[in-house]
Amino acid sequence: MAGIFNPNIFQPSVFQTTASEFVYPNDQLNLSVLINGVEVADYLDLDFEKPVITSVISQIPTLDMKLFDVPASIQINKWMTIEVLDYISPIFSGVVMLANGKESENMFRINWTLTCSGNEKLTETKLVRAQKFDNQTDAQVLKYYFDTYLPEVDAEIYVSTLRTFTELPFGRYKLKAVLDYLCTVTGGNWYIDYDKYLHYFGTSSEVLPFTFSDSPNFTTSFPYYDFERIDDGNDYYNVIEIIGGNYLSDNETVYLAGNGVSNRISLPLKYHAPTGSTSVQIWRNDGTYAVPSWTLLITKAAYLNSLDWPDDCLYYFDEKLIEQEDAWPNLLNAVKLTGRYEAKLRVRVDNPDAIEADGREIEYPYYDDTIIDKEVARSLATEFLNTQQDNTYTYRFKTQMRKLRAGLLVPIVNSTFAVNESFMAQKVITEIGIGGQVESTVDIGKYYPNLIDLLLKVKKAAQKTETYTSEGVLDWLVKYTEDVTVTEEIDYTPS
Repeated sequence: MAGIFNPNIFQPSVFQTTASEFVYPNDQLNLSVLINGVEVADYLDLDFEKPVITSVISQIPTLDMKLFDVPASIQINKWMTIEVLDYISPIFSGVVMLANGKESENMFRINWTLTCSGNEKLTETKLVRAQKFDNQTDAQVLKYYFDTYLPEVDAEIYVSTLRTFTELPFGRYKLKAVLDYLCTVTGGNWYIDYDKYLHYFGTSSEVLPFTFSDSPNFTTSFPYYDFERIDDGNDYYNVIEIIGGNYLSDNETVYLAGNGVSNRISLPLKYHAPTGSTSVQIWRNDGTYAVPSWTLLITKAAYLNSLDWPDDCLYYFDEKLIEQEDAWPNLLNAVKLTGRYEAKLRVRVDNPDAIEADGREIEYPYYDDTIIDKEVARSLATEFLNTQQDNTYTYRFKTQMRKLRAGLLVPIVNSTFAVNESFMAQKVITEIGIGGQVESTVDIGKYYPNLIDLLLKVKKAAQKTETYTSEGVLDWLVKYTEDVTVTEEIDYTPS
């Protein structure tokens, strides 16, 4: 049956049962569209312009829709609520973000083009107060923030506990940034459902509660059609080079020449203090080339200090210079310096078997200044290559099952391509077409937990947060008619 659309299977009288809550749907919706509670479904033209719901992994879902010949008495503005329902079952819930109204050919009528965002958009409307949490779980933190700043969203029933924090400081963040940060350090995911319940859960813990199959039983497995396997070589590579940020080398000792004239010597690189020291270690050779006599100098940061003693040495970090009071000895080993130098991290990993099979090297650069550890870079490069060599096809199919979204693990069986496993939904596009028929196009792909875990570690290490302070004053300007009122919000934690 896969690959062939048979409209008969969508008739409820054929397969509808009470054996499963996931009954295969009718071929038509009892469609309702409410904007700020006002019904506007009558102004859709499903034959001409289909509403499209788009769900992409790690992005806020969207709805694009057009309404025709809407009475001028119904005005649509940004941030109005919008719900799309099948009878009373929601398909999309969120807010209007863009409302473009254009005069219709009919007098006092308006054609509206709408772009809407899912309920997750609400988390971008609230700026939370800087706060530090001690010995709290992520679930407790989220409940506090949502109860305090966005109580219309329930943050308890579907919120899992993934980690307990001994100390968790937050600066003045948007609520969405709090959620994203917690997911970064715990490996979790989140979304807000149609009924405004926050879902916060571990990676891949939300699995579709049924299977898509080319031999469906309509109880635990359901049909699909137009199945495709996509093997795209545009983003394929068999060699990867990780270009990271600057890292510090191991301790290194170098010898530098003086000329007996200048009191300055240029350094080949920017050096930091060696392990266990607070400054670069610099010695002057007060002996000869063959029999050195090393005098440890007092290293001082240039511009902030001066040369007060013969054994003082100024270090110009950015200029890569060292300076003393007198000329450096005219020796090839006038100076001995121990430190750790800054270098750009570059790690290259290839797959010899794939290169031989492909007949060429296909290189790919991956840039991330936050990667400063060679072992992390090597592991990351290896995992990236694994994603290229493990038959990493994208699969695409269509279905009339509803409420699908990106991020779900989707079990699927296809005998033609010998597929029988679960894949992560990368993208779901749902169209409501002629007669209210729903059709979703689903892109699914391989899930690589090792790669995701590594990327999460990189993000965690690079996470920049506003410094939390226990005391602070916020000047809050509130404009009301002709008056401006100034209030102070004070963050204070008793010592």
